[in-house]
Amino acid sequence: MKYLGDIPASQTLYFAFTTIDATGAPIVLAGSPIISVYKAGNLTQVTTGVTLTVSYDSVVGLNHVAIATSDAFYAAGNDYMVVITTGTVGGISVVGYVVATFSIENRSEELSANAVDNILDEVINESAHTTANSFGLLVRKIAYILGHTKLKVTDSTGAIAVRNAADNADSWTGSITDDSTTTVRTALT
Repeated sequence: MKYLGDIPASQTLYFAFTTIDATGAPIVLAGSPIISVYKAGNLTQVTTGVTLTVSYDSVVGLNHVAIATSDAFYAAGNDYMVVITTGTVGGISVVGYVVATFSIENRSEELSANAVDNILDEVINESAHTTANSFGLLVRKIAYILGHTKLKVTDSTGAIAVRNAADNADSWTGSITDDSTTTVRTALT
């Protein structure tokens, strides 16, 4: 069984699974197979929007499933379980085998305003993040810069001067260097 992710509402979900025999060799999913979907622990199974293609692309044991989630059954804020509800492998019933799970807009990535405020308070905290060359110190400096100073790139080599907004004096300087790989390195002084 695999988790297919948290998808947007009204999308078509595609995935594949393999059926194998006792030796591990791919084998046809037989017995007029049906794939059904259960929603949020509900005991009602549906086949609405589900298309199963056995031996997909004429490959024995490769089963392709498409689930069109535009039907009202598929609602945001729910988890779903995809199950074989009719079918055999090598003459043995595989009814009840869960082939996949997914959710529809049920894994929030949003933070509340209070959570964001708490994170920013911790990042900007003057008494924290004082270890030289640490990521925390860099983030604190950047947060301070964005709120209280001007940032000026002084030349094409990547030299940076951070200036106090009140008197235009340099608060600190640094440079951004490229080590000729895909990683950009930052050195602050």
